[in-house]
Amino acid sequence: MLKLQRRRAGHGDGNPGRAAPPEPQGRWLKGPAFGKPVPEAEGPAPWRTLRADLRRSGRIDAEVALPLRRLWRVSLGGQLAPLAAAGGLVWVGGDDRQVVALDTTTGQVRWRHFVAGRLRRPPFFWKGRLYASDDEGWAYCLRADNGELVWRFRVAPARGTLPIVTADTIYLRDGHSLTAEDRSFFRRAQGRMVHKDRPARGAPAKWLRWRACWDQRVTAVIKVGSTIFTGCREKVRATDAATGRALWSAGLKGTVGDLAFSAGRLLVTTDRGEVTCFAPGQ
Repeated sequence: MLKLQRRRAGHGDGNPGRAAPPEPQGRWLKGPAFGKPVPEAEGPAPWRTLRADLRRSGRIDAEVALPLRRLWRVSLGGQLAPLAAAGGLVWVGGDDRQVVALDTTTGQVRWRHFVAGRLRRPPFFWKGRLYASDDEGWAYCLRADNGELVWRFRVAPARGTLPIVTADTIYLRDGHSLTAEDRSFFRRAQGRMVHKDRPARGAPAKWLRWRACWDQRVTAVIKVGSTIFTGCREKVRATDAATGRALWSAGLKGTVGDLAFSAGRLLVTTDRGEVTCFAPGQ
């Protein structure tokens, strides 16, 4: 396991070896990368933000090669925000007030960028830029490849159980269980998916396709192709999306906070401040 030393919080420009500069004045700040061209290559199936995209769908279309083996594990310390990953990098922030980019192949730190406050919200990756916000009311735009500041803006003065919806199925987590339900029995109302007509108590649920139950509360769910990944306390699992059949599982330290999938690798954060990467292999 790679042990990473935590640095003093502050503001930086993406260079991990430089001290944080003093707090700038005003709401708007142009960084060194402002107005310069930024590489926009994203790679296949980028995991842009929490649950893959702005719709919080929790799914992407990508091939999964099971079983998976642990490729690396990094301890960043503190509570971590949700992940974003694309183009060989995974980005994560947390309580120590820095955005960190890790190499998805080695787990090594590629860059760090210090910010004003704690990072509790997910970053967003788009066309070579990474967007993040902190608890001090600042929004940031960084170069995703090297962490250099494009701009930052003070927006303001100093998460729920979302379903995964596909064309014909809705996947819902409820406590210790995960269910796959027929979407034709649902309708959209005020931005939410609700049952068209619930049966009387004790009647069979006609919309239920399968249900999987575990002895630990499910804390994260994503769908990658035909595979459902779930996380809970000290465990991550793979389940067949069509049947609910168990496919694979691995142990972890701590409770899973977020799941992401990029470049054939499963990325997992826990409440112990660790990021674990699983790659195909025995």
